[in-house]
Amino acid sequence: IINTRAYEELSFADLSKRALYVGSDGTISAASSSRRYKQDITYDLSDYFNPYSIYDLPVCQYRYNKKNGGGDNSPLYIGFIAEDVARYYPPAARWNKEHTEVDTWEMSDMFPAVVKLVQEQHQDIESLKEEIKNLKETIANSEVS
Repeated sequence: IINTRAYEELSFADLSKRALYVGSDGTISAASSSRRYKQDITYDLSDYFNPYSIYDLPVCQYRYNKKNGGGDNSPLYIGFIAEDVARYYPPAARWNKEHTEVDTWEMSDMFPAVVKLVQEQHQDIESLKEEIKNLKETIANSEVS
């Protein structure tokens, strides 16, 4: 199944410059990040996209099991378990066709939430730096008096 709406305004040359995604239902579509492909844009995130739940998402190390090309001596990886992603940040979870089991997770759906957290932490750091500066000035001024 091809999502033809994603390609309506594209030439074949344009297709080579865009990422293609295959959904768990077999749908093929193009990545469309431009504002011209979107509507209902808001920068106030709903509870569904709450980035703070990512703080609780466990990071683990693992090996793939024998059935999936791994085994006891296979390489170790660091990452997330799809079931954990489904619990802590559901928008990034990808389910099987019947929606009964989570199969994987999508980094491109989690990345904006992580960036949002980093932006907020940056604001907090800048605010704390300013507060420290003001406290140092207050202490210095009180020592002079």
